[in-house]
Amino acid sequence: MKETVYKHILQLAMSFSLGNTRMFDLLNEGLAKLDWEYDDYGCKMSLDAGNKKVDVYESILIDSPLMPEKQKIICTARAFWRCASEICGFNPEWGIIDGVKPVRLYLNLKESGLCGEKILKENYLVSDKKAQLVSRIGDYEYSVGQKLPKNSYNLYVSIPFCPTRCKYCSFISANSSLSGLLPQYLDTLCKEIKDTADVMKNIELNTIYIGGGTPTVLDEVQLERLLATLKSCFDIKGIEFTLEAGRPDTINEKKLETALQYGVNRISINTQTTNDSVLENIGRCHSAENYYKAFRLARSMGVPCINTDLIAGFENDTFEKSLEDVISLSPENLTIHTLCVKNSAYMREDGFVRKQEQLSKLLEFSESMCHNNDYVPYYLYKQKNAVSGLENIGYSKKGFECVYNICMMSELNSTIALGAGASTKIVSSGKSTDRTESFFDCKYPKEYIENNEKRNRKIQFLKEKMT
Repeated sequence: MKETVYKHILQLAMSFSLGNTRMFDLLNEGLAKLDWEYDDYGCKMSLDAGNKKVDVYESILIDSPLMPEKQKIICTARAFWRCASEICGFNPEWGIIDGVKPVRLYLNLKESGLCGEKILKENYLVSDKKAQLVSRIGDYEYSVGQKLPKNSYNLYVSIPFCPTRCKYCSFISANSSLSGLLPQYLDTLCKEIKDTADVMKNIELNTIYIGGGTPTVLDEVQLERLLATLKSCFDIKGIEFTLEAGRPDTINEKKLETALQYGVNRISINTQTTNDSVLENIGRCHSAENYYKAFRLARSMGVPCINTDLIAGFENDTFEKSLEDVISLSPENLTIHTLCVKNSAYMREDGFVRKQEQLSKLLEFSESMCHNNDYVPYYLYKQKNAVSGLENIGYSKKGFECVYNICMMSELNSTIALGAGASTKIVSSGKSTDRTESFFDCKYPKEYIENNEKRNRKIQFLKEKMT
């Protein structure tokens, strides 16, 4: 029990920093001392860090609807949050929520007939503003879930290759310019698509999402082969069909023409920032002008729905201007990410540390700008290494919400994922913690190509769980 609780505390410690050092690192390196003990009514905790010691006693909420064991865990987390908040001098707005899916937590509570917003604030110490945001998004996503065809599923197709690796990223992707694996990878992936289609032929497909990496690193012939395989294997008529074209420098007229020909009706063209010096510093091989040209090309060719991602938190960036630049193009979707630097990212290796200054203000600015330009928040998730523990939010014009994003993040139905690094999640009709079962593919493209036995086990898994 104590080990489980400590894992929660370490996760929560990523939302705090003392000067330029994460509380997580202070605890891991023995530079902060943490002690706690339970009694029948609560948790007594002591945290000693940065030449300051704080003692608190946090009571278990007797009238809470949560199970006693869960209450003990979150009581201890609240005690840590109060200690760390006093030592570090700020209160993380997400309280003690350490998971990536606060909306799913809200939906679990709602499905159990409980007042999710109230519990988020009282039990999890979430700020009023964030709790209201989750409630708004959660209620909308609940209505989406009620309309989904029973037993329908989403299909995710992984292309884990990029032109270069961004400095903030540790996503499992291979540098396409140095890799000879793409042809073999595509051969293997197309076979898996066909095998999966055979299993799922009597189940309704809800959405397709081709993600990465950067799927448009595929050349014109490779992209057509992939899309033709999907079209021949699945009934794609009328479904939401997304192709990530995240790097503007990988987009051309022929690729867009092919995508539209084979049923793609939503693409992502991501610049992350329109500041050229920042783009260079973070390792992206394109300029803001490349982004504008790619966006206008896609618009001129009639792509029905375009998404753009921006990231708040880069050093020396001009985020407000970037957001204004992107909104001037009027994309149907906008995704605003808080900078997240994973431990194995180049930026971390270069000495990056978490900074919380101004991040909340940037997200408040984006919320105001989106509201004033008729974008509404429709999905939300967190990442454990995000600056200040803040969130990523998807905004949409009315009627252009990405159903795949909603279903996948809030586990409204099953997602069958194909390719290296992909994670299949089967969602049952049950509630709470027993609602999902997962199957994880091999992480790396070479492993994925060579491990035929694991792909066969996955097909068997799908037969048992979905048919």
